[in-house]
Amino acid sequence: MNHCLICQKSYWHETTIRSLFTQSKNNICSACKNKFELAEGCNRCSKKIRISREAQTTCTDCMRWKYLSHGDPLILNRSIYRYNSFMKNVLAQFKYRGDVALGAIFQSEIESIISTTFKGYEVTIIPLTKRGLETRGFNQVEQLIPSLGWHSCIERMISNDDKKQSKKTRAERINWFQNNPFYIKKQEIPLIKGKNYLIIDDIYTTGVTVRLAAICLLNAGAQSVTSLTLARS
Repeated sequence: MNHCLICQKSYWHETTIRSLFTQSKNNICSACKNKFELAEGCNRCSKKIRISREAQTTCTDCMRWKYLSHGDPLILNRSIYRYNSFMKNVLAQFKYRGDVALGAIFQSEIESIISTTFKGYEVTIIPLTKRGLETRGFNQVEQLIPSLGWHSCIERMISNDDKKQSKKTRAERINWFQNNPFYIKKQEIPLIKGKNYLIIDDIYTTGVTVRLAAICLLNAGAQSVTSLTLARS
């Protein structure tokens, strides 16, 4: 008998020889598991798109990023799940109600993707604002990759703009792009040059946050920057 971390209900899970030696989502019931939707669509950011022509595989958002004055700083973003109402509630419980154990639901899948698709990449994460860290007491992204080593090289400036990204309008997010709140720790700069970086974050909405961090890494000498996010809104 197992106990679902999301709905709190007890459920039976069939034990097989394979399950004894491999990690799986044995900590949630099948009813909850089936409510997650895979993020499929744009080949650059995983956004859901309506394909009117067979050749249309890149969303309009990513097309716009290509026309930045210095080009798109992000190679691509890979999101695992759609940010549907169920995922929204799960992340709210995880991030804002302090249920740290929920991070375990996604750990094995994220680590598997990193070890295969992004093998050899240097992993880093998006740091929280000072207020966010004080409020939650933990950075939720760290809980998604607890057993992986990652490079703590990105820092966040103290700013008067502590408004949550989830509460900002699209225009506010884009305007934020003009004032980069991230910077690279001085002592870490020599370790970045020539490496391919993978930024881990929980949600990709407009892509501004990961791109701001990507610019810092590229300016410090990184060869390329990609991002992996749990959900795509």
